[in-house]
Amino acid sequence: MSNDSEGIEFEAIVHNPTDKIAFFMEFILSDKVSGEPVLPVFWNDNYISLLPGETRILKGTAKDNRAEQMEILMQGYNLDN
Repeated sequence: MSNDSEGIEFEAIVHNPTDKIAFFMEFILSDKVSGEPVLPVFWNDNYISLLPGETRILKGTAKDNRAEQMEILMQGYNLDN
């Protein structure tokens, strides 16, 4: 993550190492302390599916400059946690 007075830019590299499709994955930028979603967030893509072995890079921006307090969470179907 990088930040300036206007907000932050971030990216997430996601990979599906399984032999099953990872379906309808949603990515959420969250405040580590409160657990609340950081809003607004603008993603280049979201709610994606990954085929077995597929890798994608998601990029986003947020109008909040507390990068050290944020984490990217993921939820979806067929995910091994």
